[in-house]
Amino acid sequence: MPQNRGVGLMVVLPMLLLLLAHPAKAQTGTLAGIVVDGENGETLIGATAVIAGTTTGDATDLNGRYEFVAEPGTYTLVFSYVGFTTITVEDVVVSAGEITRLEIELFTEALSYGEVHVTATVLEGSEVGLLRGRARAVAVSDAISAESISRSGSGDAAAAMTKVTGASVVGGRYVYIRGLGDRYASTTLNGSTLPSADPDRKAFQLDLFPAALLDNIVTLKTFTPDKPGDFSGGLVDVSTKAFPESFTLQVSASMTYDDQASRIDNFLSYAGSDTDWLGYDNGLRALPDVLDSKDPTEQLPRESDLRDLRRGTTNLIRTARADILNAFSRAFNNVMSPSFASTPVNHSFSAAAGGRLMLFGQPLGLTGSLTYGRSYSYYDDGVFSQWRLIGGDVASIENLFSTTYFGPGPDLDIITKADPKEVASFKNIQGSDEATWGGSGSIAFQPSDNHELVFTVLRTQSGVSQSTLLSGFRDQTGGATFITRTLDYEERALQSFQFRGEHGFAPIQIEWKVSLAQNSQEEPDLRFFSSTQNIREGACGIDTTYSLGGGNAPPPQRYFRYLSEKSQGAILDFTLPFRQWGGLGARVKFGGRYDTSEREFRQRRFEYHEGREVDYRDFDGNSEQYFSTENIGVLDTLNVGDIIAYNAGLYLQENSPSRANYDASRDILAGYLMIELPLTRQLKIVGGARVETTEMLTESFDQNLPDSLKTGLLDNSDWLPSINVIYAITEGMNLRFAATRTLARPTFRELAPFQSFNFVGGDIQEGNPLLNRTLITNFDVRWEMFARAGQILAVSGFYKLFDDPIERVLRNVGEGRFVSFQNVDHARVFGFELEARKRLDTWTTIPVIKNLSLAGNFSLVRSEVDIPEEEMIIIRASDPNASTTRSLEGQSPFLLNLNASYENYTLGTVIGVYYTVFGDRLLSVTEGATPDVFEKSRSDLDVTISQDLPANLRLKLTAKNLLGADVRQIQTFKGRIYDYSSYSRSRMIGLGITYIID
Repeated sequence: MPQNRGVGLMVVLPMLLLLLAHPAKAQTGTLAGIVVDGENGETLIGATAVIAGTTTGDATDLNGRYEFVAEPGTYTLVFSYVGFTTITVEDVVVSAGEITRLEIELFTEALSYGEVHVTATVLEGSEVGLLRGRARAVAVSDAISAESISRSGSGDAAAAMTKVTGASVVGGRYVYIRGLGDRYASTTLNGSTLPSADPDRKAFQLDLFPAALLDNIVTLKTFTPDKPGDFSGGLVDVSTKAFPESFTLQVSASMTYDDQASRIDNFLSYAGSDTDWLGYDNGLRALPDVLDSKDPTEQLPRESDLRDLRRGTTNLIRTARADILNAFSRAFNNVMSPSFASTPVNHSFSAAAGGRLMLFGQPLGLTGSLTYGRSYSYYDDGVFSQWRLIGGDVASIENLFSTTYFGPGPDLDIITKADPKEVASFKNIQGSDEATWGGSGSIAFQPSDNHELVFTVLRTQSGVSQSTLLSGFRDQTGGATFITRTLDYEERALQSFQFRGEHGFAPIQIEWKVSLAQNSQEEPDLRFFSSTQNIREGACGIDTTYSLGGGNAPPPQRYFRYLSEKSQGAILDFTLPFRQWGGLGARVKFGGRYDTSEREFRQRRFEYHEGREVDYRDFDGNSEQYFSTENIGVLDTLNVGDIIAYNAGLYLQENSPSRANYDASRDILAGYLMIELPLTRQLKIVGGARVETTEMLTESFDQNLPDSLKTGLLDNSDWLPSINVIYAITEGMNLRFAATRTLARPTFRELAPFQSFNFVGGDIQEGNPLLNRTLITNFDVRWEMFARAGQILAVSGFYKLFDDPIERVLRNVGEGRFVSFQNVDHARVFGFELEARKRLDTWTTIPVIKNLSLAGNFSLVRSEVDIPEEEMIIIRASDPNASTTRSLEGQSPFLLNLNASYENYTLGTVIGVYYTVFGDRLLSVTEGATPDVFEKSRSDLDVTISQDLPANLRLKLTAKNLLGADVRQIQTFKGRIYDYSSYSRSRMIGLGITYIID
């Protein structure tokens, strides 16, 4: 059952926000915006904005914001600040019930030539201010504003990220930068690190943030010392609105048709609990109390114990053992195989609201959101195979050898041991049913213009019920068909609390953040059941027999896994602005950060064993009948004279190895010092260093492991220098150089020696306690031109040197295959990147064409990893001509993102077409000369159409994966492609309706 702390706040907040929807200001208009230092883009605290000739106006707060009401009309506004040139803005139009926004830049008196007069039309729009901020940013960045998000029709943060060049949105929720996976990227919420709802990956589900609550999203691609050091690909910072300028409400509902999973009657599933639709199990799958209270090391009675006739073992003892065996063996439900069900279409709902009111004469901001989604996915054409290079010299080998193959239609020319009579029953089917919901809420208060406090709570919940049915060939079972079934339910919960403050104590500015998070992952009653089918031709025709297990397959098993992780963090930043020798604005920034996490992972495993009264061969493959209640526990009582003994059918045994349990902790302490120093008006240097101390520990409960494997330890102090040089060729054109050092840490799962697998016969994943962290030296050069709002042209070159990069590696151990992780000495990644975004209204006045925007990002990358010498000896034994380098895991040789959008704001029409393609990227390194596993290049084409309707409604149509690209993980040998793992992906068509008040 999920924890409910914070849920009440998220439910109450949207209701409270509805009270803010009143027409108090309907007869007046609002003037609002931000005032910044034109030299460095920093906000100015205490600048004044007044209507000329009156005292009506406001002073900017510590975020540079001003806001005041005025009667409808046309005005002249005066903006001033001590030591800066006054700006007068003419023809400012105020309309009843609307907000007029002006973003103002002030320059020091030493750098200007008297008072400046401009008209309001050249200053309106937050996108303009954001573009100027990017041009003056201290690091390479891309950004999208609330204005652009609203116009694009994006419903959430993940959808908005599709408009950010260099970003790839994976699965509609996870964001990767520059084609690198989540190992080399970070996500922050208002500057604080977001914990992942998936404890074994860094990426966060950005689709949980409704667009109505977003202020902007900024993607940083180069490191500065005031940011966490554990990213090299990029950092995505999601900023939410603390003080909405007006009441906002957004309520959405959508339905999506999946061409593989929606409205089908053969969806692979199994009976779940009544609350699966809410993303959690109601206890149906929970470990029964009689087993939960049992000591995992205590042995349960076996059938032989019920027939124990040794001296001292009485009838009473044997009967007591029989009662215990019955109680434990019959404690579970009897479902061990998947069944078929019908499915609806995917559907989702969301609601978000925001507003402000006055408390003690000061602004109080409130925001809240709720999201819910239910989705189904299905395929029946999957393939999984384990390939090996067996033999001597590579030159004399024609094909790879398969030891395992699951899936329809195997190629019998290369899977020669598979029996042709069995092939018709080969299959690889999987059905997944996912329910997710999330909520967020924030309360912000400004006790004065120079102080701001914000409290944010985030809660997410997801439950995935997944059924898998595989049949095919395994080397251990000869020509018989091996059938394996998996029933899995994975429940994840995350709750996060963040408290932050900003304070202006002239001239210093202080920012602090405190966060507390807890996430959990449960797999209650994970079930594995395997059997074999053997078809023989006899004198009387075809004879099919069934048997339990097969080869080295385990007996039917039930797992119960629980993971809990708690984390706390604190950040403190000081900013001290000053004027350098020429009067230009500069600043020194310093501070620190502390993050700590603790994880505990527990697993228990139970197995069914056959007694004398039950044999799977007698059930003709009918697993439902085999696991029926009448076949479980004590089935026969033996009375021989005065002796009473018992025979059993299926009975339960616990086999919970201590190695499956571990504790882990991570403590990170960081401090930094940086300076932003303009040498001239065109040349700025941003330099400094960050020191991060890491202590990361995993401890296995297996006392039989040697100390080197029982404990995984990282104990590092890393010096992370950074230098960024920005030369402003013109006001909208920059040349940037950057040299930085960053790092990447292994996850707890990668360090822990815990073993797990997805299905019997599949690869077994095992952590490596000997892993080190990765250090990355980065060099970047970039030319960028910001022609106007929403437009950019940039060319970048980069070189990255990795020390101790982490690879995923496949190893053959006996008859099984293990997936583990290893460090290699060095890797290099270098390439160039082209980014462009252009509105066509400057090229033509044709109505349709001028509303078009084109954008693209192309990365061409080469990566090289030095293969360790000991590994090369093994490889060269089979392939004397093998290369001494290979690609970096997860890095695509090229990545192309293209999008075209039509935006007619008068009609309220937005159409977007998004195309993405990446090159073959290394997924896993294999042992010896067996070819490595690559994820095959894949192209995606998505289309979105958004149309504003009367009555504050917006209609949205989405189409995803229109090209129908499948997932293929392959190995290539002598020009022939071998599928390691593959499955088809659905095409999806969605229709949504949104009600908006803004």
